[in-house]
Parts: sequence; structure tokens; C-alpha cells
Amino acid sequence: MLTLQKQHVEILVQRAEAIGLTEFEVESLRTLEWFRTLCKAANSPEHYPDVFHLWTAERNGLDGFLTLDKKLQNLVERVRNEKRERIEIHPVVLRPLDLLRLLGVANPDPIPVDVNRFYHLHEL
Repeated sequence: MLTLQKQHVEILVQRAEAIGLTEFEVESLRTLEWFRTLCKAANSPEHYPDVFHLWTAERNGLDGFLTLDKKLQNLVERVRNEKRERIEIHPVVLRPLDLLRLLGVANPDPIPVDVNRFYHLHEL
């Protein structure tokens, strides 16, 4: 999506009916610049999947976005405070402890893990 040129997006939008795009898909194409701006601000392709998930949360009108990635939370704050290239980010980006606090859980149970032990997914 990052390499899709603006003129190609316009061609897709103009031919939306002929190629069977829904109004949601057309509007998503029109908001690709939002995604591009966040990717540019992330400044690293390793963060593009997280930015894509945030973009889909934005497109689908979600109130919140839960992530384990502190860098994404910092990126969103930085973009929200940007004065030059402002974009609206509606979902609140939360880490698990943030969500628990929002839900009124002041003292969550400790995570039962041993330090210096590797856990396989099937062990959890």
C-alpha cells in the first residue's frame, strides 16, 4: 500500500463500481494517506504491521486499540502532538495494564512467570 501511487488510487476510485469495490473500500483507499503518514512517522518498516492494524481500527471506528508495543503508543502520542502534519487518530492506544486501570482494576494479579525462563506458546 505504501508503493501505491496517488494517481493509481484515483483510477481505482474512479472505476470502483466497475471493479466491484464497496463504499467502505473506496473510502479506505481515500484514507491511505493517513496510513502513509503514520508509516513515515514510524520511520521503520518493522512497525508497519502495527500501523496497519491501527489504520484498520481507525477505519472500522473502534474506540480502542490494545497493543503490547510501547513504541506504537509513543508514536501515536508523537503524531497527535505534531504541528506540521496533523492527522486524527481516534482509537485510544492502550497497553494491557492501561486497559485494566481503565476498567478499574487497581491491583492486577502478578503474571506467573519465572525470570530467565523461556516459555513456549503451548505452555501458557
